[in-house]
Parts: sequence; structure tokens; C-alpha cells
Amino acid sequence: MSQVVHIRIPVWSAEGWLGPELVEAREAAGGRFVILCPPRFAYGLAVGDEIELDATRPAGFRVTRHSRNLTIWVYCQTDASARALASASATLLSEISATLEGVPNGMLIITAPLAAGWSAIEAVMNQLVARDPTACCEYANVYDVEDGVTPLNWWLEPTGPTSKT
Repeated sequence: MSQVVHIRIPVWSAEGWLGPELVEAREAAGGRFVILCPPRFAYGLAVGDEIELDATRPAGFRVTRHSRNLTIWVYCQTDASARALASASATLLSEISATLEGVPNGMLIITAPLAAGWSAIEAVMNQLVARDPTACCEYANVYDVEDGVTPLNWWLEPTGPTSKT
């Protein structure tokens, strides 16, 4: 059985490098890792993605196989509002087979399968954040780590290996 490890993924902001985030993963063949828990700060990853670490890339890794999951971060003004939103999220998230992964420090971390469809995911996220006027959401693995605006377009690729990230 492969070992569960914590790998260091660089965290970037508009101001530059903030430091590493430890992300739980399972060791896979050939020095690769499968992400087990979505990151809280590091962009470009989702549960089930297979990656190899690559210090020459700004992201610190290269995705070798996308899981076709989205990592969605929902930000709230307070821990209490995040917990309340989490309590109200079960029915909505079940509509798209999404999973609430955690509620750390004023945010919700959600894994949603792309198979639910972009429109359905967006509709559910809009309904969720509408319950708290201070909430907003962000896709963590949809845009390029370097500029934050260029779509990664991994969802356009066949389901085999890719090197887009």
C-alpha cells in the first residue's frame, strides 16, 4: 500500500511567494503523488490530481493527470458565518455531488466533480453565496498560478495525462 505523505506546495499571491502549504497526498509510482485533500491556499490542485514536484515551475509541481474535480474556496467574513453557511450547504452541494472538505478560518473548501457541469456548479455556488451577503467564491484550480486569469483549460483535454499545469 502506498504511503500518505504531506508535500510542500508553494503559495503565491499578487505580492509574491508567501511560503509552502503542506498538502496531504498518497505516493504513486515514478515519484508522483495523488492529492488526497484539497489545498487551502495553493492554487492549481484538486482531490485526485496526480502530480510530480517540479521546483523549476512557479507552482512547484506539474499535473500529470487531472482528476476532473474542481476545488472551490468560499470566503466569509467570520468563522461563525462560514460555519452557518457550511450547515446550510449539504442539500445544495448534494445536487452536484460536491463534498464539503473543511471549514477552516472563515472559509469553506469544496470539491465538485466537473461531471456535474459548469452551469450546475455555478448555479449551486451562486445559491450558496447568496445565503451570506459577505461571502464570495473562487475556483482554485481553473486559472494559471502565475497570472491568475489565464484559464488552464484542463477540462478541454482528454482524460489522459496532460502537462498543462
